Amino acid sequence: MNEHKRQLKEQLADIEHQRWAHWQRYCHSKMQTQSSPLGVVLPFDLYEHWERQINTPYAELSDIERQSDREQVDRYWPLIEGLIEQVVDDFMQALDGHTLPQEVAHKLAALNRRWRQPDSSDPAPSQG
Repeated sequence: MNEHKRQLKEQLADIEHQRWAHWQRYCHSKMQTQSSPLGVVLPFDLYEHWERQINTPYAELSDIERQSDREQVDRYWPLIEGLIEQVVDDFMQALDGHTLPQEVAHKLAALNRRWRQPDSSDPAPSQG
């Protein structure tokens, strides 16, 4: 594995650990301590709720549940976006000075514009 791949894998592993720790803190905050051999117990209503979510395909989750999953993806997104931008930049630079069939050149230019177009959910750039 080259150094760039290793670094990306480590960054993703770091984010995954943060995501997992966040989830575990949440789960632990919902558990009830009891003086029994069980020690800590998850309330049954939460168990049922999470079991339903486990067995529900993403497309069938509520909007609120899907938004929660999107927020988890937001942890990874900057790395993925940066990688894609680097690939697009490298590819466009490699093509500089080369003649491509017009149809291919138009498709590549459209792809580059589409990728670079700001998302409506992105904050506006600062005017500083």
